[in-house]
Amino acid sequence: MKKLSIAVLAVFAGVLCFGDVTFELRFPQKELKPQGKSTVAFKKFSCGSENFVPGPDGGFAFQLSDKNEQAKEHPGYNAVANVPFAKGSFEVCCKVSKRKPGTAVRLIHVYSPAKKTKDLLIYYCFINAGGDMMFMIQVKKEQFKLRIPKREFDAGKFNTFKLTWNAEKMACYLNGTLIEDRPLPPEFAAVAAQERTWSNLDILPVFPHLRDAWENRIAVASLIFRDDDK
Repeated sequence: MKKLSIAVLAVFAGVLCFGDVTFELRFPQKELKPQGKSTVAFKKFSCGSENFVPGPDGGFAFQLSDKNEQAKEHPGYNAVANVPFAKGSFEVCCKVSKRKPGTAVRLIHVYSPAKKTKDLLIYYCFINAGGDMMFMIQVKKEQFKLRIPKREFDAGKFNTFKLTWNAEKMACYLNGTLIEDRPLPPEFAAVAAQERTWSNLDILPVFPHLRDAWENRIAVASLIFRDDDK
């Protein structure tokens, strides 16, 4: 497959019974074509057939390649319209193809400072060094964590992990089953409501200082943000 670079894509608004889709990646073909309210790429990323492996239901799954590892590159998008900061959900269907023992494998990292106050929101999703699936929301400097223990799922098979949040709480699910929830402070709603002029949505980022490793591989069959609070 000919190499391609991510370009500015058409505006798309999808509607499902679970809420409005604000950002979506699926791979019926060996193509990286995100759809969302705004899918402006802020990182140059080269994608080829080597980035795709067999996925569930006859489709494909996307993962970083050896060439991406050498170039130290991963997909990244403008997240202002793509992420429903105040209330919504993030869902990913994925499996771990390769993980160096003692390292973490990161799925998303959303970095979002407010326009006037610079108050920070960060949304994380990653498999930690111990093999647990972790969801985190950082409000300014305070972090709120949910964990799906590694004993609950087979990391070598495709599973669907989901995080939901609203002004009061966050919750995580494994294959449709609630695993854990916890309250969010009133400050979360106040920070989430602030205006933003830019935010970053990194997909499969690698942060060596957080114990990630470029040689790790996680295959993503679908990745969806929705504007809902189910």
